[in-house]
Amino acid sequence: ILSKKSKEKTKSFKVVNLEGNYAFSGSASCASILNATGQGTVPHLGLSNVSEEWCVNGDPAFELGERSITITAANGDELYGYHTTIDFDLENARFTETLIIYDGSGRFKNACGTFVENVEVSFPPDENGEGTFTLNIEEGTLTFTDDCDLRPDAD
Repeated sequence: ILSKKSKEKTKSFKVVNLEGNYAFSGSASCASILNATGQGTVPHLGLSNVSEEWCVNGDPAFELGERSITITAANGDELYGYHTTIDFDLENARFTETLIIYDGSGRFKNACGTFVENVEVSFPPDENGEGTFTLNIEEGTLTFTDDCDLRPDAD
């Protein structure tokens, strides 16, 4: 915890075995859209849901594209984020990515942090473009501050 004068609070947490499903589709603005939803128990959040959308106009195995993620806590409070890096290990159907949290709602208003996700997927997806995933977030830290410089529109 930081000094009271700064009005910043810091919490660290780790996600273990957040599991869910993904599906590929397309749209007028994206050649490929991956929608993923999952659920798992997250410290400080309880039983939580995750929802991610990934818009890719190239090869999803090599392009970060535009992505957004929302993690909803048991009480409905949310964390908002996006990904800045992704490293694929297609041979083992795994990837590692950097998750940026830039805000939230309720008790997560003004949350700001960076985490590393390790994801295992069923790959390739089935004939309907669907599969499963397991997501683990290595220990990361959230800081609650009015001055988060990690927002997608921050320069």
